[in-house]
Amino acid sequence: MRVHARLGGEMLRSEPQSLRITAMVAEWERWTGLAFRKSGQYAFPRGLAPVWIDREADLGTYFEPGVWMRHRLHTGGDPNATR
Repeated sequence: MRVHARLGGEMLRSEPQSLRITAMVAEWERWTGLAFRKSGQYAFPRGLAPVWIDREADLGTYFEPGVWMRHRLHTGGDPNATR
């Protein structure tokens, strides 16, 4: 985000659930190296949010947060002239 801001990007809004990843519990265990023995939410290495595990449905769901940013396009001339 800092790089985008330095390049003139403007933060529009945060999006708490910008990406959804759903997979069987065994896949989540393989990806994370963790054992999910009961239903609930779990933090995992390099995750930006917890994964929700539903043992009865054999399903793990992860919603990754994101941020929308806007960059204005420059037409012609020096793109750094407005800085």
